[in-house]
Amino acid sequence: MAAPRTYRSRTPRSGRRHAAGTNRARCEGTVSDSTHTQRKRRLGARDAIAVALATWAGVGFLPGAPGTWASLCVIVIFVLFSPFALVGWAIGCAVVTALGVWASGRAEQVFNRSDDGRIVIDEIAGQGIALLPLAGTPMFATTLPPAITPGEQLIVGVVTAFVAFRCFDIWKPGPIRRADRGEWSIGEAWGSDMRNGVSVMLDDVLAGLAAAVVVIVCLIALSTVGGLL
Repeated sequence: MAAPRTYRSRTPRSGRRHAAGTNRARCEGTVSDSTHTQRKRRLGARDAIAVALATWAGVGFLPGAPGTWASLCVIVIFVLFSPFALVGWAIGCAVVTALGVWASGRAEQVFNRSDDGRIVIDEIAGQGIALLPLAGTPMFATTLPPAITPGEQLIVGVVTAFVAFRCFDIWKPGPIRRADRGEWSIGEAWGSDMRNGVSVMLDDVLAGLAAAVVVIVCLIALSTVGGLL
């Protein structure tokens, strides 16, 4: 009687194909996950830079009124570096405004909130613009009477610039409110981040310009009154 035949257990070809496919999928998944992680890290770094700029290195996280803290921060910088020439201060305002358009738009995405209160780079730019008439040497200093020194005029101008800008920024009259509501379609072709950034920055830039006009009028009034005395 013939001995029964024995068979070795063999992995079906389909099983081998399945195992190979699984291993390949795992490898591809690992590569994909690694690439995704690297992308997240790159995006995270850009987001961190945007938040740091938009909050002005954390000033926006201060309690109470972050916008007022930001304006006071600009006042301190201006007083410490008041010898800056008008051109230098104007360039600084332009750079901060340009960075603010990018940073504020991206920070809105991070905070998931439109015009988040922690975003204060718009107040930084606006307050800087309000101080433009005082950059370098105070304007109209030579027409003031001897009783009013350029230093005293600078103090009056800085206080006026601060109060006027905060009033315009909070009150938002006329075109400033329209800009705050995003009624002006500026930056539509630049993408959502840039469009949102323009909307965040524009109303404060206009408020800064209006405050600068108030500062100039105040300085002219001082010189006129001084001339009549």
